[in-house]
Amino acid sequence: MANQPEMVLQNPGAEKISLDLVPDSIKAGEPHMHHLELLIKDSNHVEQSWQCYPDGKTAKESTSILTRVL
Repeated sequence: MANQPEMVLQNPGAEKISLDLVPDSIKAGEPHMHHLELLIKDSNHVEQSWQCYPDGKTAKESTSILTRVL
């Protein structure tokens, strides 16, 4: 994916951050990452979940956990 969709913050919280695609920031039907959710698990772990929309609908969700290395 070579596009750069704009995303907007939705319902921020102390432990959860959600971002959604800004409508009209990409061409219709263009594959893109549509939603990002960051969950602050603890002081050393963040879980990120992305939703990919290849044809205008959710096709794949990718989740990974980021760990701080001390």
